[in-house]
Amino acid sequence: MFNFFKKQNTRSHFFEWELDLLSKIFDKLGNDYLNYKKQIQDGILSGIKLYDQFPNYVGFRFNTSILQKYEDKSVPESNLSNIKVFNKNTSNYQLIKIKLGYGLILGYEIDNRDNFIPDFNYIEINEEKEIIQSNNDFNEIANLFTEEERNLINQSEVYPITLNNKKYYHLYDLEDGDFIGMDESKEFYKITHDPFNIKLLSISLHEIKKTCSTIVKRNV
Repeated sequence: MFNFFKKQNTRSHFFEWELDLLSKIFDKLGNDYLNYKKQIQDGILSGIKLYDQFPNYVGFRFNTSILQKYEDKSVPESNLSNIKVFNKNTSNYQLIKIKLGYGLILGYEIDNRDNFIPDFNYIEINEEKEIIQSNNDFNEIANLFTEEERNLINQSEVYPITLNNKKYYHLYDLEDGDFIGMDESKEFYKITHDPFNIKLLSISLHEIKKTCSTIVKRNV
């Protein structure tokens, strides 16, 4: 039952080079991507999320006080691929794929991140952009929401999980693997793993979105 809660490695700190490298790449990608560099400069990225089942992917946590300035739910998810950066540790180039969506930098993918030290003087850009299809997991429950409510949800963060023989949908991360979920009757829950608890929340999605960055710190 608790395998789900092991899906995220919650180490939150950036490596020293990560934000600088992303900024350099967006510089080289040109004017269409300078808004993403500005996000980094404004401090929108507050930490990382590592996933056991996606060992090469680094997802980002966001500074919620800045998020609204840049988030645009109408922008589809996309991958920027065929970006090469020289690794000083291995003396060869490595491929990097950057995931964008909703106007934000969602994360990036690279082999063996722990052994990667980039040389900022050797970045090769032959960018290919791939638009990602909509999330089928979100589509299962999309009709339960109003258009306004759909704009409160990052579709890429929605996926089903069965707990105590009942299906829930992950909506928002909290801390240490805890999350806000919803059942198929559109009831919302705070789901924690230490101790394991599924608590019904008698508040609206708007209220949850507004408070989800601090909800884990108080008894709701």
